[in-house]
This record gives sequence, C-alpha cells and structure tokens, in this order.
Amino acid sequence: MTSSLYRFNFHDKGERGAEPSAGHTLVLGRTGSGKTLGTAFLMAQARRVHARILVIDKDRGLEMAVRALGGSYSAIRIGEATGFNPFQTEVDERGAAWLTDWLGDILAGSRPFETAQTVSLNAAVRQIVSADPRLRTFDGLATLVASTDDEGDLVGRVREWGQGGRHGWLFGPGATSQISLSEDVVGIDMSEILDLGTERSALLAYLFRRIERVIEDRRPTLIVIDEAWKMLDDPIFEKRLHDWLVTMRKKNAVVMMLTQTPTHLTRVKVGQIIAESVVTQLLYPNPRANPEDYRILRLNEKEAEFLCTPTGGLRLALLRSARSS
Repeated sequence: MTSSLYRFNFHDKGERGAEPSAGHTLVLGRTGSGKTLGTAFLMAQARRVHARILVIDKDRGLEMAVRALGGSYSAIRIGEATGFNPFQTEVDERGAAWLTDWLGDILAGSRPFETAQTVSLNAAVRQIVSADPRLRTFDGLATLVASTDDEGDLVGRVREWGQGGRHGWLFGPGATSQISLSEDVVGIDMSEILDLGTERSALLAYLFRRIERVIEDRRPTLIVIDEAWKMLDDPIFEKRLHDWLVTMRKKNAVVMMLTQTPTHLTRVKVGQIIAESVVTQLLYPNPRANPEDYRILRLNEKEAEFLCTPTGGLRLALLRSARSS
C-alpha cells in the first residue's frame, strides 16, 4: 500500500482510433464493506469527463449520490403508473422489430405461441407503430389481435397488460410524472418489483432498450446495476446479456454490476456470463468467505487469501484488471 496517486481506469488498454475497449466492471462486497460508497465515488469521478450516468438501483442505495450529482431519481412502485409506453418510443422499423421480440417474450411466457398467434401479433405490431399516437397502447394492440383464431387466448394475454389488467399499471396511462432517461444522471429504484419476475423482466428489457437508444450518440456512459445477479436472473437476459454487453461496449458505455457475494453469481445462470464479460473487478474483502467461494472469478491463491482475511478495520479492496491486480 502507498499513499501515492492511483489512476483508475474502467477500460482495458485500447488503440487510438479503434472501437472502445472493454470496460465492464464487477463490484463485489458485503453490506458495510464500502461497495456503495466506492461506487458513488467512481460515479462522481466519471462526471469529471461529462459521462452520462444511469443507475438501476436497489433499496435506494445510490439515491443520495444521484441527487448530489444533480440527477433525477425515481422509484418503481407496484400498482403506480410509470409513464413508460414502448408503443410510443419504438415506432421505426428497428423499433417494430424489437417490439415484436419483446412482446413475444412477455406474452408467451411458458406457453409458446401457435403459428396463427405469431402471425397475428406480427401484423398487429406493424399496424400499431403507424397508428394514431392515442391508439398506441396495449389496449390498442388487444383490439388488433382480437380476431385471432385461437379462442381468445392471444387477446386475453395482451389484455393482462392493458388498462385494468394485472400488469396494466406498468405500461399504462395515468402517471403523474414520467421517468426520463434523457438527463445526464438518472437513478431508478427497482426494489419493489425485484421479486416479481414477469414485471421485472418486462420493465428491465424495456429500460435496457431505451438505454441502447439513448447511447447511440456514443457519449461516454456509465450504467450501474445494483444486485445485478438478481436483476438479470431471467431467461430473457440469459439469452441476450452477452450480446447486450457487447453492444454497450461498442457504443462507448461501461456497465458496472454490483453484488454482495460470489456465491450469488454461482447460483444463477447469468452469473457465469457476468464473470466472463467483465474486464475490471473491484472486490472488497469478506472474512466470512472462503477461497472456494471465489472459484467463478478464477482468483490466484494470493488474491483469494487477501479477500478472505480480516483487514483490521482498514478500507481495502482488490482491484483486478485483465493485466494485473
């Protein structure tokens, strides 16, 4: 340890003029380790280079940091309208293609579509993206698929997301204020719906799509996902997380994924994807852990010993990159 200046960089070393080098980062630390404070500090430092910051939060852990940086912060509340409406934002050809896939994921669930349902849904999406803006809703979609020859199955699934349906609050009308992703610093707390698999999956998929659109300007962007192992523990992300992380890198964005223990990563299928996709790891010691817990991160003996040893009250962390630790 020294008291000299340390020049932290999320990214692996790249080449001038080439595509942005990888910078995705894993932050691992139990409660009280300094994980949240350290993340807030790195967020503040990122603002020095005018980076955009988007936070997907849990338990409002980074709310004070977001507000201190002049950002907006909102919380998703079960039953309260969010103001989000994919049918209003995804209206070009690319958007229609994304809507078709997204609707297929959230409507099919464990009951795959029949051919007639797929054909009907695809046609309805093409119609709704060019419809009057007032009709671009799940209720409007329900009207378009109502004639599907499936004994009302498809329209019934769609109506669950429309006004009065059990998921209707999530993408329906009635929000007193809309959550914006266009500001420089934005935080969204997902705590209330973290255990609601269907709603969480649908909303996160849409948020990530909105983020993809926002960062097309290739402005440096830091995306912070708290409790990433649980946020992303879903068949939708299991299929697409790796490609999404590649897309983020190419658009000059760093995804910073936080979690408490390495065992969280080993419990879920996306854990291996996360471990393999990050080039930077910021690991806080956990004396309650043992070296075997860190197998998924492929630590060497010295690194594992450091993380499993009490620090005597010192605020220490292990910083690993592709080249050194």
